[in-house]
Amino acid sequence: VVKVEQDGSVSVFVIHSDFGQGADTGVQQIVAEELGLPVEAVRVRSGDTALVPDAWWSFADTFAIGNAARSAAIQVKQDFFRLVAEHLEARPEDLVASDGRIFIQGSPQSGMSFVEAARLHLRRTKRPATALAQYCANTDMLHVGQRNVSRSYSFAAQSVMAEVDRETGQT
Repeated sequence: VVKVEQDGSVSVFVIHSDFGQGADTGVQQIVAEELGLPVEAVRVRSGDTALVPDAWWSFADTFAIGNAARSAAIQVKQDFFRLVAEHLEARPEDLVASDGRIFIQGSPQSGMSFVEAARLHLRRTKRPATALAQYCANTDMLHVGQRNVSRSYSFAAQSVMAEVDRETGQT
């Protein structure tokens, strides 16, 4: 879930739990890039099933959750582009989001700040901009008989380094 408040702050609610692998930071960077914002403008709230639907997996968090967060950010951006385009009398496909602004490509002065776009959205819709997305592995290979298709598999390896006395067998 990506939610933009009237002050332009962006919250991303995801089901994964960051346990040191950097998943929250990855999601934060993905959403910030998609919305044309600095990373600091995006806050990730993870692992709270009271805020987002539950999920059954615990692997490939940055990949799977990152794709879902990006899809939700694209939905929000498209909503903003429609509103800003109407306001500027432009076409949505002519707009870009960069440096905290939404503007006509090639004319940064012809646009508005992301905060202004968030407020415009709130005035028009009477609610904060919000989008929900999920990521599911592509199943294109199922038609050729492949099973258990996923774009991301969880693999692990373990190793041990030990010294053993060949005569006594002691470590």
